[in-house]
Amino acid sequence: MSILSFSIAAILLIFVTLLAKFLRRSNVDIEARAAFDEKSIPRITSEDGTLGALPTAVTESNIARDSWVLRLTQHVCDERHRSCHNVLVINEELEYFFNPEGVVEEMYVIHYESKPGNATSRRRAIKYRVTVFESGSLVNLGDGGDINWDWKGNFDRTSAKTLTFKPCVSGVKYQQDSWQAVASP
Repeated sequence: MSILSFSIAAILLIFVTLLAKFLRRSNVDIEARAAFDEKSIPRITSEDGTLGALPTAVTESNIARDSWVLRLTQHVCDERHRSCHNVLVINEELEYFFNPEGVVEEMYVIHYESKPGNATSRRRAIKYRVTVFESGSLVNLGDGGDINWDWKGNFDRTSAKTLTFKPCVSGVKYQQDSWQAVASP
């Protein structure tokens, strides 16, 4: 590989990384977008008409991290949004490029990793982004392990770390498969 080719590849990698960081951290008014994209979809709401906080039984860090990520994804998709939208849960420590369209809800949830053998001692707080959306794409530039990300909805997995999401179809219950969504009536 020539020095020129290596330099171009390095510049391109730096550009993509910076672009991903910029887009991921862009300051978008999520509540305004959610109100604009609002549809008449049955949802669990609190007395004041908002979705409210996630139940402690879902967010509590009392199980292995991969199981916690899966439980969070399943609750938000199946219970909170009745499988009407795609859901992504991803560790904010990862580098990734995510381009959601039609964001319905977005929040951050903390997983507390305990010291081995001491469930009451908290060692590390790990921030996860939870996004509920209509369609979009994701490229995970970081670790693709189950402790770092999970998703549910109508998607195509074009590679181990690349997902393309399409709008969910009403009445279809989506389940995660290792390579593509499996729909059941």
